[in-house]
Amino acid sequence: DDLFTGKISIDTWKEYWEPNPGLKKVKHFISGLQDSQNRNPAIAQNRAIGAPVDGPSPISAKQWPEFLQYAQDGGHIFLDSGAFSAHTAGTKVNFSSVMWRYKELVDNILFHNKVKFKKGIDVPTSRIPLEQDIKIVAPDIIGDQKGTHQLLQKYRKSLMELRNQGADVLLSLQKGELSPAENLKFSSDILGKDIPRIAIPLRKKGWTVEDVNNLFKGDYMPDKFHLLGMGPKNAKFEQIVNAILKNNPKA
Repeated sequence: DDLFTGKISIDTWKEYWEPNPGLKKVKHFISGLQDSQNRNPAIAQNRAIGAPVDGPSPISAKQWPEFLQYAQDGGHIFLDSGAFSAHTAGTKVNFSSVMWRYKELVDNILFHNKVKFKKGIDVPTSRIPLEQDIKIVAPDIIGDQKGTHQLLQKYRKSLMELRNQGADVLLSLQKGELSPAENLKFSSDILGKDIPRIAIPLRKKGWTVEDVNNLFKGDYMPDKFHLLGMGPKNAKFEQIVNAILKNNPKA
């Protein structure tokens, strides 16, 4: 995902970017679209959009219904906790509020799907598929691997429920004492089920190509990824993508 700063016209953004012939397509999310003035043109173009639900500058309660509506209509949505902005500003994130927002979004969409596809039939929401593309970043603390593990343990039940409902939960692997491969196994085992989409932190003190290579040295072979804070205009983008594909051509 790329952070929209207002310095580039949304009209110039590409929804997809093909780094090499071996990769089908990379979905290009435009994050930081809390402001409707910037978000509405992106929605009109059916772009993949994102915003933080907490932190110093979260999407407001007034703007939230627009995200819900776009998600219901099939728009590609990416939500995060605002952890990076909070880290930069030296503030904290209310992760209980974050998880509530995530649940509200998914429950709202499932109810919408139930009404749309099962009119007049009393079917449990748990049996209604989440067909929309909803990506949410699991709670994490920038640069704090142990703290991130503690958050995963604390919100494990809620995160597993969101995954079971069909949400694409992104597992942010922070640097720390454990190597990327060790961290992948430890963190994935907390959430259970299959290996979640791996969110690679790529902003300040983020992952290197060497870190990506190390990720594949363990027993687990991840095949779904999200590059946090890096889009195709970044000089390292293609290096990171090619490192992933070199280790797992099926990613």
